[in-house]
Amino acid sequence: MWQTIEQLEIEGKVTTALKKVNELHQKAVNQKNDVQQLKSLLFRWKFMQIIDEKSQINTLNELNTAIEKHSFPNKQLLHMYKAHFLESYLNDNYLRISDRTATVDANLKSFQTWDLNTFLAEISTQYNKALTPAVALANINTTSISELLITVPISRKFKPTAYDIIAHKALKFYKNPRNRINKPKDEFLITSSSYFATSSNFIKSKLNTTDHASLLFKALETYQQLEKIHSQQKSTVAWVNAALKRLQFVKANHLGPETESLYIESLKNLTYEFKKANDIAKINLALAKAYRNSAFAKNADGKLKHPDFNTLALNLVTAVEAQNVDTQTLIEAKNLKNQILQKK
Repeated sequence: MWQTIEQLEIEGKVTTALKKVNELHQKAVNQKNDVQQLKSLLFRWKFMQIIDEKSQINTLNELNTAIEKHSFPNKQLLHMYKAHFLESYLNDNYLRISDRTATVDANLKSFQTWDLNTFLAEISTQYNKALTPAVALANINTTSISELLITVPISRKFKPTAYDIIAHKALKFYKNPRNRINKPKDEFLITSSSYFATSSNFIKSKLNTTDHASLLFKALETYQQLEKIHSQQKSTVAWVNAALKRLQFVKANHLGPETESLYIESLKNLTYEFKKANDIAKINLALAKAYRNSAFAKNADGKLKHPDFNTLALNLVTAVEAQNVDTQTLIEAKNLKNQILQKK
C-alpha cells in the first residue's frame, strides 16, 4: 500500500493518496500498531498541507493529540515535528509575524496570532522536549525508526541515532542568526577561547550562563552532548563530524581576538585526539581550508601576514590525497588543491 501511495504522490494524485493514507491510519488504529499510526499521520499532514493551505490548525491539533497519546521515543519525534511545523510556518510568514506587537501570555492554542518572540520560544521549547532524555535517544539506532523519518534527510554515517536526527534538526534552528533577536542584559556571547577546546576537554567542561533562553548556548550544549555520546561509541565518524561542526560554529560566532589563529590551533590539537586515518584526513582538510582562507590576509604595510599558509594548505591536501579516505573527502581535497595551484 505504501508503494501505491508514493506512486500516487509522484503522479500528483494527492487527494487519492490522502484517502488511502486515511484508510491505512484507521487500520493501524484498529490493530494498535503505533508505528503505522504515526507514519500515516505524517503522510496525512504532508498531503493536507498540499491540498489545503488552511489545514494548519487541524494539523497542529492532531500533532498535539498525538504527542499526548504516544510515549518515548515517538513522543520525542513528534515534538521535533511540531517544532519543524511551527518553524516552517514562521519562515513562510516571517515578515508579517515580525511586524506584530509583542504580546504577554499569548494564547498557545491560537498560533496564527503569535508574535515573533512567542514563535521562537515555543519552537525552542519543542526542541528541548524532543532532545530529552539524551542518553536514551542515543541508544536508539536510526534504522529502528526509519519509517518515522520520512521528512528528515538521513545520513546514517553522521546521524546514527535518534538523538542525532533530532539534534541536527534543532541545531539548524539554534544556529540561524535570524532567530537570535532577543538581547537581554546578560546575553550569552561566545567570547572565551575555551570553546575552541579539544573534544575531550570540551566534553568535560561545565557550560554556564544566566541567559537560559540563548540559542547560541543551546547550540553549544547540543554539540557537547553529541560529542560526549559519540566519544563513547565504537565508530568515530559521527564524533569527528560533531567536533568539526562545533569548532566551525564557534569560529563563526566568536567575538574575542585572534579567532582565526584559535581555530587553526584547535584543529591542530584535534588531530592528536583521533587515530583513524580517515578522521585525521577530515581534520587536516578543515585545517587546509583554514590556512587557505587566511593565506591572503595582509598587515598594515601591505605584506602578507602568513606567507607560508598556501604552502601549508597544499602540503596537507596532498597528504590527504595520498591516504585511503572516503570519496567526499578526496573530492574536496582535490578541489582545494586545484584552487591553490591556480595562478594567483
